[in-house]
This record gives sequence, C-alpha cells and structure tokens, in this order.
Amino acid sequence: MFRRDFLRLTGLSAATMALAGCRTATDSARPVQTNAKRLNLLFLMADQHRGDFMHCAGHPLVQTPSLDRLASQGVRFERAYTSWPICVPARMSIITGRYPHSHGAMGDKPVLLQPTIADQFKALGYQTAAIGKMHFLDTNQHHGFDYRIEHEDFDQAIGEVRRSHKVSSRDGKAFGVATWPEEKTYEHFIADKAIVWLEKNGTQPFIMWCSFSAPHPPYLSPEKLFNLYADKVMLPPQPPVPNPLLKTDEHLGKLTDADVKTILACYLANITLTDMNLGRVLKALDRLRLGTNTVVCYTADHGDMQWQFQRFGKGVMYDGATRIPLILRAPPRVPVGMVRREIVEHVDLYPTFCELLDVPVPPTVQGRSLLPLIAGQAADWPNTAFIEQNRQVTIVNDRFKCSFVQDQPCALYDLQIDPQEWTNLVGTDGSYAIIADMKKLLAGWRARTPAAPMRSDKTMKSERNAKRSTQKDRKP
Repeated sequence: MFRRDFLRLTGLSAATMALAGCRTATDSARPVQTNAKRLNLLFLMADQHRGDFMHCAGHPLVQTPSLDRLASQGVRFERAYTSWPICVPARMSIITGRYPHSHGAMGDKPVLLQPTIADQFKALGYQTAAIGKMHFLDTNQHHGFDYRIEHEDFDQAIGEVRRSHKVSSRDGKAFGVATWPEEKTYEHFIADKAIVWLEKNGTQPFIMWCSFSAPHPPYLSPEKLFNLYADKVMLPPQPPVPNPLLKTDEHLGKLTDADVKTILACYLANITLTDMNLGRVLKALDRLRLGTNTVVCYTADHGDMQWQFQRFGKGVMYDGATRIPLILRAPPRVPVGMVRREIVEHVDLYPTFCELLDVPVPPTVQGRSLLPLIAGQAADWPNTAFIEQNRQVTIVNDRFKCSFVQDQPCALYDLQIDPQEWTNLVGTDGSYAIIADMKKLLAGWRARTPAAPMRSDKTMKSERNAKRSTQKDRKP
C-alpha cells in the first residue's frame, strides 16, 4: 500500500502527516533515518497464552524469567482482554485498532480490507517485518509488512527433520512429549529469524511483529521442558454444578486424569519454551544497542481454558480464554515495575504505539492510548471490555461480566465474589438492574463502532483474488 492509499483509507490529511515529520513522496522513495532520531517497535506475541500463566502474574509453577524481567522494566496490565477468543479476529483487531465487527475479518475466509499499523508506519518511512505466526489467511496478504517469515518457511527449513521424529502420544492424540529438541521447534526458528533480521536492519527505523506459535496446541513439548512440570501439575477445581449452556469438549477425545495432567504440563512447558526464545530476541536487541530506543510489547491473541469446566482450548467467554498477558516497556515514558489493574483491550495497542512513537492516530482506530492511564491522567477511562464471538457479545467492567446472545442475556457473573465464574446470576434478584446497565453500554458501543459491510462468499473470493500480488523474496 502506498502512502496516498493509506491517507485515503484512514482519513489522515497530508498536513497532519507532515506535522508528524512524514514525507509526501510515495513509499518507494521513503527516507532512511537513524534510530537515534526515531523509536522502533518490537511487538512480541504468543498464541493462546492465558493472562494469569506467568510467574510475574502469580502463577505458582510456570517459569517465565524473560517475561518477568520485561515486566520489571515496564508496566504489566493485570486485566487485559482479547477482542475475540479466536486467533484471526483478535489479531486483526490488534493491527487495525478496530473491533472485529468493524474490521470484518471474523471467520476463516474474509479478507481484511482495513488499513493496518504496518501500512501506516511503512508510509512514515519505517521498515516493517512480520516474523512468525500471523494468521493473515492468505500468504499473499502482507498488510503493510515488507518482510515475512511464515509457517511454510519453517516447514522448508526444519519440517523434514521434525517429520523424521515420532511423537510420543497415545492413540494419535495431539499431546505428549515430543522427541525433537528445543532447537528444532518453531519458536527457536522464529527467534533465529528475528535476530538475523535485527542484525541486518536494526540501524534503520523499524517495527517488527515477532509472533510465536506456542503454547497453542498441539500440546507437545520437548522432554526437558516437560519434565519441569510433569510431577507438579494438579487438576483444577471444577464447579459443583456443570454449566448447562456449555457443550462437552471432546476435541481431544475421552481424557483420563493422567492425560489431563500431561496436557497441563505440556502447556506450561510451551510457555517456558516461548519465554526462552523471546528472551533470546530481547538479548539480541540489547547486544545490538537497540534496547534503549525500542518500544517492546508482549501479548497474546487469547487464552486457554486449561481444564477449567473440564475444557481445553479457546472459543468461550470465560476469563481463562479471554484474559491475555500484556506487558509494555518504553522508558522513560513508561515507569518500571508498574502493575495496572484497569481493564484494557486489544484495540488500545495501536493508539498506544502511535503515541509512543510520536505519530498521529488514524481516525479509523477505535481504541484509546494506554499512556494517560499509565500516567494516572485518565479519570474518564471506561474500564470496560467488549468481547465478540459470532452472535455473542460479552461486556466486562470492574466487577461484572455479562454475555448477550442476540441482545438476550445468557450469563452474568460477579467477578469480585465469583472469580471462577461458577454462579450465573441471570434471573436472580438484583440481576435485572445490572443487565439493564450492561445493555446501555452495549447500545453505546454499537453506536460508536459501526459494523463493516457484509460481503457474500463470491465477493470475498473476488477480494482475495484482487489482493494477491507477486511475493517478494522474504528471506534475510
């Protein structure tokens, strides 16, 4: 996307871009500036990492020394929520700053037509790289990222070695101890590629999205890491009465207690695996003397239930699937060792990055910068999250979580006295006033965030074909 296209789609004026220090030439003629003049952005991400599964977040077992160190150097947000507890819509919300119903990429087929943060920063003269698991649906969709490393690159480089190893799993189930070493994992591969890219390109302004696949299933982990947790995990408590609205989860088959403990240990092991490798990237950043002028953020697209309500995976509105880790390091504008307990959302990341890197926030963005909140200057912070999934919208405020299906309430939880979300309050005395207030919030949110136009399958196919372009050489 050229600069003029970005201006047209976002509504930013040429004058506004000029005030931000931007050129008016096309993208192909953008200047190279040194990092001494402009900050960089390193956006680190994992897939399916739930927000409370970090040592710095109070988890008693998981080892996350790199994330703990990053949190000590910046701010950790205790109550960050996904926009949709599924990969694709959540990731598209991050790079557009828009809720899923507004960006339109809500399934496994739609093409994202909204401008992205990479489109904007590319127009401003930044190098843009997306290394790892992106879920762009179509490998020909770059969404503003000049450089891409994807799953197919890993398969070509390491896949044959991985296929030569057998997986220790019972009855073909996708969990257990993997026989390949840590050095042959996707996480190690992505860290290698990110480090090489930084070594070759770090002298020029950049934004890099470095995205790891773990701890997303399959729940397979290198033996050395699995052994850190195999004898320590315990089965989580279950509600006294099963939720009648929750379908039985059998995507992994009928599981014994031993199976469940194996999966729990693999999940922790793969969080540690991701932590090890993002730590390698952060060490490279420091070695290259880029740490002091690079904003660093870590988050995930959604969480994982980890056998709460006897479920693994995502796609439900419980906090296990919807709460995400979020850490931001950007001295001196972000204080060190801070923990914020206000509610924040995926859509707040884009405007935060813009403010930190001193560029204008496009009017298409629906989130709010986190910097006033961090500075204690956001008395009007809404402290509310809106989470979507198909026909369902869930609203979370400082105390309650309320879910609506086609505007009808189906669940209400008091998170202060029932953080495990075992007691649905819909229909109880006192619930009606709370639900009425939530409905007002829902109506206001819908008015502020118009939906993207609906497109037919034929239209979406035409859009995908139109977006295809000749791939650049993506190898470093």
